[in-house]
Amino acid sequence: MNKEINENVNKDVSSSLMKEKLKEEKELKNKKVKVKKEKVKKEKKNIKDKIKDIDYKELKEKGMEKALEAKDYYMSNTKKCLIGLVVVVFGLMIVFKVVGWAKDKITETNIKGIAVTTLEITPDTIKNDIVYAAKVDAHYSLPVVLKAGGEVQQVYVKLGDYVNEGDVLFTIDPKDIQRSYNAASAAYSAASANYNSMTGGQMDASVLQAKMNRDNLEKNYLAAQEIRAQGLGGVSENDFATLKAQFEAADKTYQALINSGVQASTQGALASLEQSRTAYEQARDMLNNTKVKAPVSGIVASLNVKDKQMVQQGMTPITIVNSNDLEINLSVSENVVGLLHEGDEVDVLLNSFPDETFKGKIESLTTVSPQTGTYPLLIKMENKDDKIKAGMFGKVIFSTNQVDEAIVLDKDCLIENGDEKFVFVVDGKKAKKVLVETGVDNGKEIQIINGLKLGDQVITKGQDYLEDGDTIRVVED
Repeated sequence: MNKEINENVNKDVSSSLMKEKLKEEKELKNKKVKVKKEKVKKEKKNIKDKIKDIDYKELKEKGMEKALEAKDYYMSNTKKCLIGLVVVVFGLMIVFKVVGWAKDKITETNIKGIAVTTLEITPDTIKNDIVYAAKVDAHYSLPVVLKAGGEVQQVYVKLGDYVNEGDVLFTIDPKDIQRSYNAASAAYSAASANYNSMTGGQMDASVLQAKMNRDNLEKNYLAAQEIRAQGLGGVSENDFATLKAQFEAADKTYQALINSGVQASTQGALASLEQSRTAYEQARDMLNNTKVKAPVSGIVASLNVKDKQMVQQGMTPITIVNSNDLEINLSVSENVVGLLHEGDEVDVLLNSFPDETFKGKIESLTTVSPQTGTYPLLIKMENKDDKIKAGMFGKVIFSTNQVDEAIVLDKDCLIENGDEKFVFVVDGKKAKKVLVETGVDNGKEIQIINGLKLGDQVITKGQDYLEDGDTIRVVED
């Protein structure tokens, strides 16, 4: 699902599609502007033509003629003439009122100017945002592997508890394991006594040194093996291979010294001693692990064990996650990876907190593309107040091409006509057309790199109806 979301988002940020879309929007806007201007000009001309066509003298003369006719008629029919006179006078009043209103409107527009709103230019920041869907993961999610089995005595933690490294999570009844340990310890003591009696308690110094070296390397090798098995990290493939090779070489050296320096009669006693020692150490480790402890600090994310439950060695009944340090793993496309760098800050928006923005930082970035054709990167997030939970979904916003202290306008302020880009600024009571050059364009805002200066009053509304030198009046937005 994440892959499909990432592919959809990548399509949205495709530079080629954006350019085509912006070009289409610009052409459509230019057409609308031209249509609006032509319509306004036509309406002005119609009003002026209508006013010019009115012959005020003719109106007055016709009015006087009607008045004389009304007078003659009045002399013959007083009542009807009175009504007719009222109608004629009322009609003339309406005509003169309409004409006067039209003349006043034209005069008002010419004197007061076209209504516009403006904005004073101040320094601002502009940037391009690239968005990827994301999921928050814990820095580590570590299952607790049981090294002993038996009946659970008591569980000391609950789901969601915070535990420190070394805290006891639960205990296993040690009675059966204690008996096994006692038997192994006795067998080891007997084998050791038997071997010492055959060798007089002495062993060649070179053999002792080889044994100590072998035992130390074995401990390092087994520890590294366990770390890798639990997914903790910190031991690379090369380091693990080196430890394994060192242990195997030391073991061969020790065995060779044993075979050459110990008489055949004592080799069986030595083999028995080594076997009993191994069994003793395993029983001792199992006894020590009847107290199951937290291997790391973190939150108990899963808990599948109860009092009196039987558990077996190798089970993973508890998982601990580190919720203080969270991370986001992403793979970005080739047209994005070149814009990012290790240490860059990013914004993280989570579905669970729609009104908040969280901060993250690019921890690592792969610049060599794997076979998938994308570039993995790791984002680290702090979670000091434990507000963010592992598993939450949201999106990561990469801000690129950021320019501070820039002149930034809404794209609606900009008018484009062919290759010409311009805005209108306030020049006294007039509108002044200013050609500009643009920079960063994020689809909503645009940077002006030449043509304007800080403090200019840019016309933000009404500019589509203006021509250079038109009288304007500034109104509140």
